[in-house]
Amino acid sequence: MNEYGGNALGRVDDRSEPVIFEIRFRDGSLQTFQASMHYFGPDEAWSMNNPLPLAFLDAFARGDILALRNAAGTLVDEWSLAGSAVASGIMREICGY
Repeated sequence: MNEYGGNALGRVDDRSEPVIFEIRFRDGSLQTFQASMHYFGPDEAWSMNNPLPLAFLDAFARGDILALRNAAGTLVDEWSLAGSAVASGIMREICGY
């Protein structure tokens, strides 16, 4: 993740911190996934330490909103998942999931 201007994630070079990916569905229910992101100062970017489980891809395909939160639950950012079912199908086809 690049160009994040908020303060919910730390900016200490070569440090990782826990995050929560939260998928909200149209019925109001949530599915959450624990993860860890690593900050690389020279690029001012966060990257995933490990891939998310395949269950994330299933939820991603069905979800309405994807939110990223820090370990304390503070919102980092959120994105619409419009078109995510198509994107998920392409990822499955290309990556063999």
